[in-house]
Amino acid sequence: MTSDTPLTATILVVDDVPENLRLLTQELQQHSYEVRGVLTGKMALTVAHSTPVDLILLDVRLPDMNGYEVCQRLKADPSTAAIPIIFISALDEPLDKARAFAVGGVDYITKPLKTIEVIARIQTQLSLVQARLQLQQFNQDLETQVNQRTAELAQANQALQSEVQFRQQIEAELRQSEARYRLIANHMSDLVCLHQADGTLQYVSPSCQALLGYDPATLHGQNLLSFCHPEDIDLLQRCFQPATSPVQVITSCYRLRCQAGHYVWVETLARPLTGDDTQLTGVVTSSRDVTQRLKIEKQLRYEALHDNLTRLPNRNWLQHFSL
Repeated sequence: MTSDTPLTATILVVDDVPENLRLLTQELQQHSYEVRGVLTGKMALTVAHSTPVDLILLDVRLPDMNGYEVCQRLKADPSTAAIPIIFISALDEPLDKARAFAVGGVDYITKPLKTIEVIARIQTQLSLVQARLQLQQFNQDLETQVNQRTAELAQANQALQSEVQFRQQIEAELRQSEARYRLIANHMSDLVCLHQADGTLQYVSPSCQALLGYDPATLHGQNLLSFCHPEDIDLLQRCFQPATSPVQVITSCYRLRCQAGHYVWVETLARPLTGDDTQLTGVVTSSRDVTQRLKIEKQLRYEALHDNLTRLPNRNWLQHFSL
C-alpha cells in the first residue's frame, strides 16, 4: 500500500476455526479488502514473508504456536516488522491484552467479533499506516531540499572565503602606499574607510554614495558609531580592538543607517593600525552590503526546520531544539 492509495489493502487473517475464518473473510471481502486466510501460525509466517500484506488479524489461540509467538517472529524480521497486527481472541483478561501490546500488536478485539467494530479498527490502522508513509515521503523530500540548500550555501561560502582572501591581500598592499590605497579604494564597490583610533572618519571611499546615500565628504570628521543601529554598537566596536598580531583582520556584521533613514546590514573586514609601541592608531575597514544574503540565509534556515506544505516545525526542528 503506497501513500497515495485509497484505504483498501491486503489483509492476512489467521484463525484456527475454519468457520470463523470463512465468515470473517466474507465480511472483509464485502468491504473491498483482498484477504489471505490461514489456519496456523506457521502458515501465517509463510504467507507474510512471501506475499505483500498490509495488515494482519491474528487469533491468539492457534494449534501449532500462539499468536503472541507469531507476532514476535514477525516483529523480529525487518521485512515484516512494519505490518500492523490486530489480535482477535475470546480471551478478555487485561493481562492477555497487555501481552498482545507488549509483543508488538497495535490493537486487540475480543470475540464474538462485531463486523462494524472490526472494519472501523482496520480502517484506523490503515489510515495510520498511510499517514506514516506520507510523513516519510515528506521527510525524504525535505531532506533532499535541505541537502540541496546546504550544497548551495557551501558553494557560496567557498566563494566568500576566496573573496575574503582577495580583499585581505588588497588591504595588505594598501598599507604599503597611501597613494595606491586611495587609488584602489576609489574604484572598489565596497565601502572603504580610514578611522582614527576613536572611530572618527578620516577617509571614506566614493562607494559610500551607492551603499548609504551619503556624500563621502560630508562624513569626514564624523564617527561611524553615530550611524550604527543601537543594538549593534558592540558589534561595530569590535573593529576598534587593539591588534593581537601584525596581520590581524577582524570580521564583524552590523547595521548602518542610510541617508534615506532605513538600515542595511554590512559585513566589515577591519585591520587595526598600530604604532611602534603597538598602540592602536587607526583602523582600515572594508564593508559591503549583505542585507539580501542574510535574508536568504534566514529563509533557508526556516525552510530547513519547517514543512514546505504545512509550514509546521518538522523533525529537524524538534531535533534542533531538543539538544
